[in-house]
Amino acid sequence: MTAGTVTATDVGTVFDVRIDGDGTTIAVREGEVHVASTQSGIIERNLHAGEWEQVSGATAIAGTAPAATIGVWRDGTLIARDQTVAALIDALRPWTATRIVLADSELAKKRVTGTYDLRQPEASLRLIVEAYGGQVSSLSSWIDIVRAR
Repeated sequence: MTAGTVTATDVGTVFDVRIDGDGTTIAVREGEVHVASTQSGIIERNLHAGEWEQVSGATAIAGTAPAATIGVWRDGTLIARDQTVAALIDALRPWTATRIVLADSELAKKRVTGTYDLRQPEASLRLIVEAYGGQVSSLSSWIDIVRAR
């Protein structure tokens, strides 16, 4: 599979692929994945359960995470580890038909750690922003505006 500038080859495993802007992250839940960048020399290696690799431009960063937390979105769970409010809103968008408008650039930069239910995107959105003094105003069942109070 190719995502952005990264190729991942499944060699009998369960893994997750996420593209954020120009960055691609591959994380392995079970087994092993061969990861190679289409840009020569950036990355080419095998990842094992609990390992991840993020490639953005000409930079590659590796790390580890508990294998059981990788790909939990399939079960309707969103786990945030020091992510911005903006990134979490982006993660919620595919789970709701409501258009979410983030109208506060300072709130967007706030860092969040927590676990949220993707099957309840409206409640999760409120939990994420209200902890930082934000509010969600529903203009209709189709549009939510997120801003500071």
